[in-house]
Amino acid sequence: MCRDLGGLVEAVLSYACPSSESGAAAVLTKITAAQVREMLAAPPAKDTSLFDVLLPRFALRVKPSRRPGGRPAAWYFVRYTAPDGRERRIKVGNPGTMLVEEARKAARAVLAVVDAGGDPKATQERVRAAPGPPSCRFRLLCLESVAT
Repeated sequence: MCRDLGGLVEAVLSYACPSSESGAAAVLTKITAAQVREMLAAPPAKDTSLFDVLLPRFALRVKPSRRPGGRPAAWYFVRYTAPDGRERRIKVGNPGTMLVEEARKAARAVLAVVDAGGDPKATQERVRAAPGPPSCRFRLLCLESVAT
């Protein structure tokens, strides 16, 4: 996936995709459908994040299965800095049900909100904390998006 080019890869990785989890691996690459299939078919031995070179701040994370022979946990996410300065991550899709291009499109929508000064993770947390059944929370999210 990633070859060492005289320390260049490590320098770019440390800037573009720092890994805050201990023991996790981070790789800067173009995420392709073939890579996703390969990662899901033969999951890595440790938590791994593939950061996309086509769309910065977009990544695929794959965690090994807890059970031998089980399916790995995997999801697409966006990593961004919130207006308050905190690093945030928000899931944008599941590689088992979503193509890479669809996930990139969803990530672009999230990043458009972020670049406009919003915090989609804070909105998600506020909606989840709202009282009532999920249908009411969805309505709250719709009303918030129309108001902004």
